[in-house]
Amino acid sequence: MRRLIKTHFDPLNVETVRRQIKADQAAINKHIEILQTNDIRTKILYYETLFDDAASECDHLLSLNAVFSFCGYSEITLSTFIEKCSVYFDFRLNRWASSDVYRRIPGICEIEKHVGSDETGWLFR
Repeated sequence: MRRLIKTHFDPLNVETVRRQIKADQAAINKHIEILQTNDIRTKILYYETLFDDAASECDHLLSLNAVFSFCGYSEITLSTFIEKCSVYFDFRLNRWASSDVYRRIPGICEIEKHVGSDETGWLFR
């Protein structure tokens, strides 16, 4: 964290971020279309869905079991999830970056204001 505090970054450009998000979405959609056109089974899975810190243990279990089922594995019970898996879904232990880190990015509030959405995500909501 000390290194992050001492490093200077230029503010993010709203239009550049918006353009990159659109490019990323287009690339994802193209890959999904290719997979579907070739009858390749797919499971769309987003980090934010799987590791939603507002989700209950039951919600996490449903998400995890959907992945297990897709991969051909048996689903697990809630008690097994709590005993063996729940620690991996604890955002206090496994968060990539806290909102404090994001708030240090120059221009991030403008990005949130102009680019954040329910579709692409929010940093501080």
